[in-house]
Amino acid sequence: MKKGSRPQAASFDVRDILERGVEPLDAVDLDGEVRSGLEVGLVEGTVEHGFLGVGGEVAVGIQSEGGGQGLALHGEGGGVEDLDGAVSQTGLDLGELLSGAGGGDLFVELGQDDVAVIIAVAVILIEFLAVGNALDGIDEVVRPVDAAADDGGIGSNAGHVVIVAGVERALGLRHGGGVWYDEIEGKYKMWYSAGGGKKYGLITCYAVSDDGKHWVKPELDVVPGTNIVDTTEHDCVSVLLDKFERDAAKRYKMFVVEFNTGASVSMQLKYSADGIHWSEPKALSGELYDRCAAYYDPFRGKYVLSLKTINGKKYRRSRCFLAHEDPEMLVSLAHRVYDNKSDKFIKYWFNAEDNDPRHPDFPEIRPQIYNHEAMPYESSLIGYFTVWQGPENDACDRLNIQKRNEVLIGWSDDGFHWNREFKQPFLPVSDDAKAWNAGNVQSTAGNPLIVGDSLYFYVSGRYNSKPVHDSNFTTGLAALRRDGFVSMQAGTEEGHFITDAVTVNGNYLFVNVDVHRKKGKLLVEVLDAKGTPIPGFTKKDCSILKRMDSTKQMIVWKNKTDLSELSGKNISLKFYLTDGDLYSFWISSWKTGESGGYTAGGGPGLNPAGVDIK
Repeated sequence: MKKGSRPQAASFDVRDILERGVEPLDAVDLDGEVRSGLEVGLVEGTVEHGFLGVGGEVAVGIQSEGGGQGLALHGEGGGVEDLDGAVSQTGLDLGELLSGAGGGDLFVELGQDDVAVIIAVAVILIEFLAVGNALDGIDEVVRPVDAAADDGGIGSNAGHVVIVAGVERALGLRHGGGVWYDEIEGKYKMWYSAGGGKKYGLITCYAVSDDGKHWVKPELDVVPGTNIVDTTEHDCVSVLLDKFERDAAKRYKMFVVEFNTGASVSMQLKYSADGIHWSEPKALSGELYDRCAAYYDPFRGKYVLSLKTINGKKYRRSRCFLAHEDPEMLVSLAHRVYDNKSDKFIKYWFNAEDNDPRHPDFPEIRPQIYNHEAMPYESSLIGYFTVWQGPENDACDRLNIQKRNEVLIGWSDDGFHWNREFKQPFLPVSDDAKAWNAGNVQSTAGNPLIVGDSLYFYVSGRYNSKPVHDSNFTTGLAALRRDGFVSMQAGTEEGHFITDAVTVNGNYLFVNVDVHRKKGKLLVEVLDAKGTPIPGFTKKDCSILKRMDSTKQMIVWKNKTDLSELSGKNISLKFYLTDGDLYSFWISSWKTGESGGYTAGGGPGLNPAGVDIK
């Protein structure tokens, strides 16, 4: 995958891999080794078969059916056995915690999920109480596992996120919200939906964190004594930390899909300088369908609304597209467009495809698009496609089950057309009906956040269906190796591949590579426009990378430490890889390896401008 601020067709790109038909990976032997990396208080395990289940001891998490007794951490590490007792130790009353406007029900449920490795960290996200310390020092699995690559050549390795944490219902990213890292303040910030009681209904609350895992709900002055920041009763919300906005008073933008009289909804736009105190509405849409989302496309300098529409009896829930440079004009132009029609400003966009995942218990139900969001990451827009698999709400209530949504992933070069060939869920539901993500999994604004060597994805989920299917929503955290969406992979015999032509627009070549195994190594050769190795940049001249695993490693040659003499020229790169994975490469202007690409939801140590520059 070529990183950087501008996509170049002549590069090794994850989209190219997907276009070549990457298939789900084959089974991994139970005894196979899983490489673990950063110590972040999580648990590793081996894959039992395919991407279903785990082998060995893992922390399954903490769960409470009754809201008080019987809270236990299963697996290694120990944990809290009595929720009432744990809370009483803080000097707080459990009933008060459960009844707060910004709190909701304090139930926590973590569980296994259908991904490469299932790991969970025991965290209760309330002030004064955290029980995750028992797991400190256990390694996080940060890369996908594949035993299927041919020894004699390069294979492809599709990345899968690893669910690493489930959190309380009170921090429910139901129908949007947003999680961002504010580089100016050095804080993780979350906007989430919570029950505001009879007075407010479903409102927007705010939480902050120093590490993205342990969250505090501060007492604010909007509704004194609570962490409520907006009392608009809503269906869904998109909160953007707009790092490209020049007006400080508009740095935060909230696109609120509010309820009108009756069953219809409309969208409001509000601004904020701090994400806490919001303006009165600055724009109002026409009548919309529910579950609309907003994001910013910096490649084209436009705000985008992903609008729900209903397209006939076959496709049903689908999406329409509306984009504009001015967010107020964007919202003002929004209204319902029926079926697959378009008008002067709004275009019919896409529907679910026949080969999107189906509900295993209702395979006759054709999948639909429940939601869609996107974020700029490096040189592409990453799209998140929430695929609805049924059943309908009345059937869910009758059968006492959750409707099933899963999030798939895609990429776009032009902001409108999407590559969605990889059809395995990226953020899946769990087959465990008691898991925090048993149903209705959805993405949220800001994903991913870049945290060291990992990408953080915050995701909403729902668990038990009592009293009704749309209750009991939660927030979870999933982690993926940085750039770990896909890799070029080689077995124990050397394989090689050549990129298309790229223009040298910096001085230093960097790679994201794992060659930590015994026979693992990587060498790089620079070719001219005719495909001939350039003297001094040959395979023989290259310093071998081996016995290492790094998301940012500079490539050097014996007498050439940089590419400065090749500046402005078109070159190709020939990679020689043995027993390892190459996730991405890029040419940087700095020895510290900044890519010049977009940084999505941000992260510690990154530039607050939203671009990875020094």
